[in-house]
Amino acid sequence: METSPAFLYGESIFTSSRAKNGKLFFRDLHLGRIYSGIEDYYLGKSLSSTQKSQISDKLDHFLSDLIGESEYRVRLTVFSKPREGITPNFFSFEELNFVCEAKKLNTNNPPLELKTYPSPLSGDYPNLKMGSYMPLLRLKMMAKRAGVDDALLVLDGKHVAEATTSNIVFYKGNKLYTPKKNFLDGVIIQALKKDFNLLDREIITSELSEFEGAFLTNSVNIISAVSAIDDVQYKMDIEKIGNINENLLLRGYDEK
Repeated sequence: METSPAFLYGESIFTSSRAKNGKLFFRDLHLGRIYSGIEDYYLGKSLSSTQKSQISDKLDHFLSDLIGESEYRVRLTVFSKPREGITPNFFSFEELNFVCEAKKLNTNNPPLELKTYPSPLSGDYPNLKMGSYMPLLRLKMMAKRAGVDDALLVLDGKHVAEATTSNIVFYKGNKLYTPKKNFLDGVIIQALKKDFNLLDREIITSELSEFEGAFLTNSVNIISAVSAIDDVQYKMDIEKIGNINENLLLRGYDEK
C-alpha cells in the first residue's frame, strides 16, 4: 500500500456503509457507487457483468464473516497496483485492488455543533467518492480546534453545500430540504428523496435561522442531529429524527 498511488496521491475510489448479520446497509446503491467510480476514473468504459460479479462476490464473501449482534462500519476501497509514472494512458481491470475493511460500530450519535468554513471544493466537483480527503479532514480538524464537531462547507461565501463527510438536511414543518449545491448525492439523500419527498433548494447562510432544525446524513451514522450552526441554535425534533432513522434502517437492511 505504501508504494501505491492510493498512498502517495490519495488516488482511490471508495464507499462506506454499515453492516449487520452479513448484510450491507443499502448494498446495491453502494455497489453502484463503486462501479461508477471505477468506470469514470480507472477504465473510461462500462464494467462487464462478469467484472461487476467479481466485485460483488468479493464483498459478499467478506460480509459473510460479519455475523452476530454487532453492527460494523464497512469500507470498500478500490485502488491501482504500483505502476510506473503518475498517470498511465489506461488501466486494466486486472490492475485494480479491492480491499474490504470493517470495525465494530459505535452507535452513539450525540447532537453535533457545526461551524461554517469556505469550501475547498468547487461546485463542479464530480459526484465520485474519491480517497483524496485531506482538504476536508483539515477543515474537520479546524472545526474541532474551534470547539465544535464538524465543518459546514460554504460556496461563494454564502451557499451551503454539505459537511466534511456527510450531507446535510434542514427541516421546517413537515418539509425536508437539502442544498442544491452539494457535492455528493449520498445514498441516504437518495433514499430520503424517494420516501420522504426531500427537496433540493438553494440554502444560504443568512437564512439558516429560518429552519426549525437540521441533521447530517451518511450511511454509517445514518442520521445525526445538529444542535447548532455558528450562532444559530436548533431545537431538535427527536421524534421526527428518530422516525426517519428507523425507516431508513428497515429499508437499508431489507434490500439485497
